[in-house]
Amino acid sequence: LEAENLLQRLQEKIAAEEVDAVKKLILDSEKLADNEAFFRQPDSWSEQLSVAKLWLEKSEKEQMLEADFATELQLFKDFLAFGSFTEEELYQRWSHIKNWGRDISDDLGVKVNTELEKLRTQRLKKRRLRNVTISIVSLIVLILLFFSSYKLSQRRQYKDILEELQLDYDSAKFSDLREKLDNLQEYRPHFYKLPEIQSFVKKHASALSEEGERSKLVSTYFDRLEEIRRSEYQLTDDEIETLLAEASELPLL
Repeated sequence: LEAENLLQRLQEKIAAEEVDAVKKLILDSEKLADNEAFFRQPDSWSEQLSVAKLWLEKSEKEQMLEADFATELQLFKDFLAFGSFTEEELYQRWSHIKNWGRDISDDLGVKVNTELEKLRTQRLKKRRLRNVTISIVSLIVLILLFFSSYKLSQRRQYKDILEELQLDYDSAKFSDLREKLDNLQEYRPHFYKLPEIQSFVKKHASALSEEGERSKLVSTYFDRLEEIRRSEYQLTDDEIETLLAEASELPLL
């Protein structure tokens, strides 16, 4: 009768999920089985005790898991309260908690999702700022490269222009020199105003002045020759020598 009562209580405690009570009854059953006065076992005694032991083992494992989860959950709450984490860190830890498959309060879920959304917004803002910064820096680099290339091209053109002007001046091609100077003045005034170009403007003006003076002297000399021809070359020896001396001094070259 005592054994039957024990089995009955054991079933009741299992139904009530009272782990400690079930554990005590199992110990009591073992003591009862060892009692010499115990000669008759109720039907299904061994089967029911085996079921009870399996339930106890499973329940104890569940209690251990629940305790471990409670520890993990508290660590996560402390981590969340500290607030110093990245979006990736929070996502990984939250995923770890959910993978336990345990009940989690809705308030905690809302708080985590709010933090994740805030971190996501910050990340996207930083990314946009970084992209804008990269674009601005890239544009500045392109402008500097273009400006550098432009300045280099301008220097090369300026060098070529100076060489052409010098060549025209050395070759006494004053008409070509004047034409190029006029073109510079009209189409490239920034070049025309530079000191090196202005020196050619002065050289051209000086050359034209010298050329005009030479032309005037030559014209005067030929006018005298024409007068001599009209007088049928009636000159004294002194006049002839004077005329030859003047001819030798004419700046014809």
